[in-house]
Amino acid sequence: MVGRRWGLIAGLLLPAVLLLEAPASAELPRLELRYTVPEGVDCPSEDAFREMVSSRLGAAPWSTGAGRVAKVQVLGTSARLTGLMRLEERSGELVGERRFTPVGPCRELVETIAFALVVAVDPLRTAAAQPPPSAPPSPSPSPEPSPAPDLASTGAARGRPPRPEIEFVPSLGIVGAVAAMPEVSFGLTVDLALRFPRFSLALEGRADLPRTAPLVMGGTVETALFVGGLIPCVRFGAAQGCVAARVGALRIKGEGLEDPRTATELYSTVGLRGGYELELSEDFALRLTAELNFVLTRISITDQGVAVPFRYWSTPLLNGDLGLALVLHL
Repeated sequence: MVGRRWGLIAGLLLPAVLLLEAPASAELPRLELRYTVPEGVDCPSEDAFREMVSSRLGAAPWSTGAGRVAKVQVLGTSARLTGLMRLEERSGELVGERRFTPVGPCRELVETIAFALVVAVDPLRTAAAQPPPSAPPSPSPSPEPSPAPDLASTGAARGRPPRPEIEFVPSLGIVGAVAAMPEVSFGLTVDLALRFPRFSLALEGRADLPRTAPLVMGGTVETALFVGGLIPCVRFGAAQGCVAARVGALRIKGEGLEDPRTATELYSTVGLRGGYELELSEDFALRLTAELNFVLTRISITDQGVAVPFRYWSTPLLNGDLGLALVLHL
């Protein structure tokens, strides 16, 4: 509500910037509207925006081919939206523009832009709708009016530019895995994603910390996992669905066995991931993920130092993990 209130206040001041050259006329100015919103985001339609403006003005200002063009754009995704309103002459000369950074859904953003456009189009009619001030009881000297604030130097006019359509997004996280090693394991992840509005492609590095597990016939085995992965994702606003393909090495070290040895085996998986990003600020987000992986290379830990080799552990066909990562928007 605070963001919307400041948006409305800035909208009331907008005519001073956008319409300095506008004549004081009772006739409603005519505008050509160009209205765009991102696909897949629940925003009001162009007809709904026209009605928001027309109902407040008491008449429709729209006219194709008018001398002045109003360009209204909503940019970004449902998780992060920004608004832009520009008034231009038919020749393309810029009259003025205003950026909007909302706190709330797309409808609130569009309503704020519509109100600002109403005031910019017909400030005289908007002022006439206000109740006249009561006459003072006795004449008194008026103080010098303070100068109007320069919107170009305020945060309201310096709204953050919309996020680029293509961006590089690094992240650093932790992961907990079940059935990837003999014991529940924990590790670190780092990845770099090339992100588009509806799709992303990430390169990931992952290291599961060494874990020691007791064996049934005595002794212990220590395992550590190091893999790299390619993770393409389809994005649905803040949610995402991904395919994760990884390949790397599982390091195994046996102790207290008849034939202790250390080995490094090829390890590869392919799986499905679901995720959700929670925006923390303009620059940071928190990503939660869950995965189910199919193991392509099965690995067994056996003791060859006895008459009949004994298998202590084999990689299960499936394993799963949960991850938490801090995402940085560059």
